[in-house]
Amino acid sequence: MKVNRTAIIIPFRNLSWITINCLKSISASTDLSTIRVYLVDNNSEVLEAEKILGYLNSSEIDYRHIVMSKNTGFVVATNTGIKRAIKDDFEQFVLLNNDTIVTSSWLVNLQKHLKNDVCFVNPMSSPPDWRSTVWGKALIEEKPDYSKIRPSMESFASSLLQNFKDKVTEVDFVPFFCTLIHKRAIDEVGFLSEDYEVGLFDDDDYCHRSREKNLKMVVAQDTYVHHFHNSTFIDQNIDYMKLLEKNRKVFEEKYHYDPWDRAKVKQ
Repeated sequence: MKVNRTAIIIPFRNLSWITINCLKSISASTDLSTIRVYLVDNNSEVLEAEKILGYLNSSEIDYRHIVMSKNTGFVVATNTGIKRAIKDDFEQFVLLNNDTIVTSSWLVNLQKHLKNDVCFVNPMSSPPDWRSTVWGKALIEEKPDYSKIRPSMESFASSLLQNFKDKVTEVDFVPFFCTLIHKRAIDEVGFLSEDYEVGLFDDDDYCHRSREKNLKMVVAQDTYVHHFHNSTFIDQNIDYMKLLEKNRKVFEEKYHYDPWDRAKVKQ
């Protein structure tokens, strides 16, 4: 019998405060009977993992803890979570970064648009330069509990829902910080390309392959999920700009155009 629930796949390495806030937002904003969280642990420090598991064990979230033997990066961890969820008979997956905060009705709103040939649905989110803003810097430094963040997030989400209810924008790319995906996409396109190792441009690659299969992707204008942007690289000893350029070249060599110029490419 098929499981009519949604698998939420969250790779993480350390950063327990961010991950716990993400999980708390899921608990507060989601019908927990409709989901299972697959937490893919990229070889975190013991204390960090224990903090996260301590929260989960005190919550009502149905979860599976998958431990990787080494830090495999976002792509391999995500593929591992998807494969486990497919084995458990799920047909809808949310690829969710641990540096996110979801808001009320987020999942129900996204699910409304996952139909016909629409296999990918994203919410609205914070701008890419959010971390460089005064408020963003202060928030990262303070590391506040979700209870302090929630009111402002919910206020903004409520205004979006009021002004843009049921409105979507069809796009040719969705970043995989929070993406609802139907199993049809996995069946037709396959898994994320592990050519990108730690991550960056893996979502561009997947969207390129999906467009080739005529699978559509949309952004739900009435739904907000906050993204801390690149926080998963904190304390990872990764040169972000070097990795960005390396993986940009990987994409360009595969598809013969610069992913930054995807808007100019006619598929």
